[in-house]
Amino acid sequence: MICSYHPKLVQRMVDETPKTIVGLITLSLLLIWMFYDHVPIEMIVLWALAQSVFIYLRYLNAKVLRLHLKNNDIQKINEHIKYFLAFIIYSAFIWNIGALGGVYYSPANYEFVSITMIMGLISAGTMSLSPIFNVFLVYYFLMLTPQLFMMIKYGESPHIALLVLSFIYIPYIFMLSRSIYKNLLN
Repeated sequence: MICSYHPKLVQRMVDETPKTIVGLITLSLLLIWMFYDHVPIEMIVLWALAQSVFIYLRYLNAKVLRLHLKNNDIQKINEHIKYFLAFIIYSAFIWNIGALGGVYYSPANYEFVSITMIMGLISAGTMSLSPIFNVFLVYYFLMLTPQLFMMIKYGESPHIALLVLSFIYIPYIFMLSRSIYKNLLN
């Protein structure tokens, strides 16, 4: 089943949640700072509220999962992993909206910063989401696909170079994530 994992793998993801939340807050503040002068304030506030909702839901989900792990309630753990997947999908959309909105309103070259930020989020996701491997794959594709289309759309040589580098980067991230997952299983 796609959302059924060994409790120790779930525990690992739950244990990583505080560090993940600190990283999310830091990157959120960076995105706001980066696009503050370019994006309408209403959009920034709306994005920040949506991101805050995700951070709260991620925290709450980890807290509930910790309780069900303590009680060894496998059915409830699997149910809350499904919620976790839904929250991760929501997060990917929020980040992509922020990055693409910033690129839409900002001057040229902000798309480079945007894709760099998304790659950073994916790399961080490798560490915090690898125990829940299928969720990581969903997050990975949802985060990267809009960025790749953006690079294709611009089509200039630096964008094409980033696109080519992304396709080199993709297998390495999969190998790293899969390796972490296998090590955790062992």
